[in-house]
Amino acid sequence: MSPQSICQRDDHDKSREELYAELGELRRQVTQFSNLRMLHRQSKHQTQRSLLDAQNQVLELIATGTPLPNVLAVLAQRIEEQTTNTFCSILLLDAVEQTLYLGAAPSFTESYQQMLAAGIPVGACAGTCGTAVYRREAVTTVDVVDDPLWAAFREIPLSYGFRAYWSSPIFASNGDVLGTFAMVYRTPRHPSQRDRQLVALSTHLAGIAIERERSDIALKASEEQLRSLNAKLEQQVQERTAQLQRSLEHEALLQRITDKVRDSLDEAQILQVAVEELSQVLGALACEAGIYSAEQTTRTVQYEYTTLPSTLGQVTKTCDLPTAAFCCIAPHDTGSSHQLKTIFACPICDDHAAIGDLWLFKPVHESFDALEIRLVQQVANQCAIALRQARLYQAAQVQVTELERLNQMKDEFLSTVSHELRTPISNMKMAIHMLKLSGNAKQRQRYLDILQSQCLRESELINDLLDLQRLEAASYVITLDDEVNLSTWLQTVTKPFHLRSQERQQSFQITQLPDLAPLRTHRASLERILSELLNNACKYTAAQGKIELQVEQTTSLYLAQPTEVVLTVQNQAEIPATELPHIFDKFYRVPNADPWKQGGTGLGLALIQKLAERLGGTIRVVSQQGWTRFEVRLPRTPIA
Repeated sequence: MSPQSICQRDDHDKSREELYAELGELRRQVTQFSNLRMLHRQSKHQTQRSLLDAQNQVLELIATGTPLPNVLAVLAQRIEEQTTNTFCSILLLDAVEQTLYLGAAPSFTESYQQMLAAGIPVGACAGTCGTAVYRREAVTTVDVVDDPLWAAFREIPLSYGFRAYWSSPIFASNGDVLGTFAMVYRTPRHPSQRDRQLVALSTHLAGIAIERERSDIALKASEEQLRSLNAKLEQQVQERTAQLQRSLEHEALLQRITDKVRDSLDEAQILQVAVEELSQVLGALACEAGIYSAEQTTRTVQYEYTTLPSTLGQVTKTCDLPTAAFCCIAPHDTGSSHQLKTIFACPICDDHAAIGDLWLFKPVHESFDALEIRLVQQVANQCAIALRQARLYQAAQVQVTELERLNQMKDEFLSTVSHELRTPISNMKMAIHMLKLSGNAKQRQRYLDILQSQCLRESELINDLLDLQRLEAASYVITLDDEVNLSTWLQTVTKPFHLRSQERQQSFQITQLPDLAPLRTHRASLERILSELLNNACKYTAAQGKIELQVEQTTSLYLAQPTEVVLTVQNQAEIPATELPHIFDKFYRVPNADPWKQGGTGLGLALIQKLAERLGGTIRVVSQQGWTRFEVRLPRTPIA
């Protein structure tokens, strides 16, 4: 073998060794790469498993109803475990105030958490969190130092050593912003793809937690509202049931009173039942019924049912009754508060005006509701019906009694008139008969006188009847043309009565002023009035009794002349109080009061009352203490 061949062979062996060495190095590098790749796969798998565990833990906390601050704190801590030197914060949005408040920031200092809890405004340049909500997108600040979003409050994060700030909004399922998730670093840096994945997962889990919390709150609020509504409905049912029960009780009370009104005409019985029933059904301290006087000037308590001191029979002037009622809202601290009462007064009205009222009393802290007021008004209406029916019945009874009395008076009048008319006729017939038989001139004259007097008596009786009828029909013409000198006139008119009183042993006394002024009047009517009064005085005064006539005149305080003449006739005889109201009725005569048995038609006083009225005057009678006094007042007509 040549040296050249040996040399070529050595070069070839050397290249092979180098090749084997390079191949071995390559194999070593491949093995190392494979080992690194396997380690990377194992690390990635462990990271994903850790992230999955964090996700499952947060979801489990949400599912078990863990309070939201705890869930958000765990979420922030588990995300911080997936990175290096990361501070995570979760802020919650107040949509009304447009302000972010602290949800969770477990790794931040307490002072920084207090700053977050005070609230971060939402706006176009409000750092990364406020701006992220405003824009509804993720906002990244690589370095707080030169980011214009932090211009207004850059010193706050820098004072805590924070440089990078990444914030993303947390969305609800309906798209509303719930808050923000932020990752904060002490050095400037950009987010990696993995960082963005962590942010996406964190905002998703935080959104689930926040929505679950708000759903739970809404559910609890709905349940509470439902419980409140059920309780309210139950209370309303109970109140309605109680109201219906009260309505039934009120209807039963009203029916009892209505039945009483239908079945009875006794005013006292009906009103007493009404006040008793009202007081018991309404639980009042007292109930009273007051009746007004005919002039409505006084109120008298005539019926009551009470646990208070009785006021039965109490009379109150209507002008003194209260015109308003006051309800005190504040508690009463005065010592006299126990005397205060809640009073409800309801009028009892007929078709024209109030005829009475119902008063109900309760303790001052109680009141009358609309249902009770309506019941009292209905009872008051029934009381008004009862009063009206009772009074109509009483009036009808009075009318029946009056008609019976008038019928009796008519019968007595017809009997008396028949007797009075027949008596003169009988006397005249007897006188005529005696004239025919008598031949003595003196006897004939006596019978002629009887005939004349009886004729006059018949004429006067007929004239009285006619005059009274004309006076009532206003067809009796009276003219005040006569000038009467009262002193002279009195002597003429009273002369026959002096003789009659002497015959009957009666005392007749006249008292008159010495300077009586003339009176312009109708002489015949004036004489008829005085004669009738004196005639009655003589008729109804027993022997030894006194008859007095007094004539006087009154003078006005403003005029220097007499304005009125007063004729007073009084005698010692008393008219019963029950008969006095009928003294001027037609055909009326006081029973058993004529000691002289003269009789009469009962027209005299009725006639002179009409005459006094036609003369412009008045006549009144008073009978007491054994005396009867008639007083006639006549106005003076100026004499030209």
